[in-house]
Amino acid sequence: MRIRYVLLNAYGGGGTIRTTLSMAGLLASRGHDVEVASVTQRRPRPRFPVPPGVRLVSLASPVHPVRGLTRAALWRTRSRLAHPNDRLGAGLTRAHDLWLRRYLAAQDDCVVVGTRMTVNLALAGLRTERQVAVAQEHNHMPKAPAVRASYVEAYPRLDAVVALTEGDAASYRSLLGDTCPVDVVPNALPHGVGLRRSPLTSTVAVSAGSLIRRKGFDLLVDAWRPVAAAHPDWRLRIYGVGAEADALTAQIAAARLADSVTLEGFEPDIARRFDEASLFVLPSRREGMPMVLLEAMAAGLPVVAFDCPTGPAEVLDGGTSGVLVPNGETEALSESLIEVLGDASQRRRWADAAALRVRAFDPEATADRWEALFSGLADRRGLAVGR
Repeated sequence: MRIRYVLLNAYGGGGTIRTTLSMAGLLASRGHDVEVASVTQRRPRPRFPVPPGVRLVSLASPVHPVRGLTRAALWRTRSRLAHPNDRLGAGLTRAHDLWLRRYLAAQDDCVVVGTRMTVNLALAGLRTERQVAVAQEHNHMPKAPAVRASYVEAYPRLDAVVALTEGDAASYRSLLGDTCPVDVVPNALPHGVGLRRSPLTSTVAVSAGSLIRRKGFDLLVDAWRPVAAAHPDWRLRIYGVGAEADALTAQIAAARLADSVTLEGFEPDIARRFDEASLFVLPSRREGMPMVLLEAMAAGLPVVAFDCPTGPAEVLDGGTSGVLVPNGETEALSESLIEVLGDASQRRRWADAAALRVRAFDPEATADRWEALFSGLADRRGLAVGR
């Protein structure tokens, strides 16, 4: 099959990029013609390696700007395709709109998969009759009425919406009714990442993700204060980059936790850091289905996570494979961390449960589901999509 993934920025470091590149690589290894298109590019090279067999194309590279005075002027305008509620789309211009329109118009007899609000809405409006158009939603249903109204208006023009969890799929079905099929395909372990077992001998807890408010690292720093007092030998390492880095640095200093909590920056090989740890913490306010949680479980780490919408509860099987804490309750998070850090045998039991549970997220089985979905949708439209 000819499969085209469209990312807002394939050169960044978020979980959506990681999981998209991983599945693209696995599908390419199965003989499919797979391309990943990046609407924008803010660095010379991608943070994550591009898998063998996958083509990465940048639609609007700052290294090769749009030529000509008229077109160059487009770089000084605001995008008409970017949704006003999409904060990551705020930097898009009409030059990005131009290149995205051209790219989508050129994709003939293939599957096109959008991966973010702005891209998905643009795909709904610009798709052609010679495409299978799929919106993959990596986050849970937005609360903003303006976003929901946009989905109701645009998504019926798609062939399918794909959610990561059953809970989120139910929300989309309730919103869209029978105007657009809604399927569920969960994230999987990254292609090529084997199951391992951390020795759990260190006194290091880790967390990872983009340093943005949604990921809740400010809540984790607040929760860590009593943990540091109860277990002064333990250290918390937070991996990631993002807009909240300076605020978190100041928060750590104000809480006098500089000797206990460190911001480690971006780590492309996070599995190596998991091997050095004995606990993983997910403090997110909201999630889709966090890839980093699956990776931590695959490394044999016990998990403590906020029960935020929508992914952690489904990944941890309702709390049977890790500790679920009421969402946003930092005092409860502190208490759970203090308890788990104080009991090595309990950590091993949770690690065993996590290692068993994560087998359900096998990448080969997930690739099978994508292939079946794409083939079924192509048959419905009467397209060969390269088969």
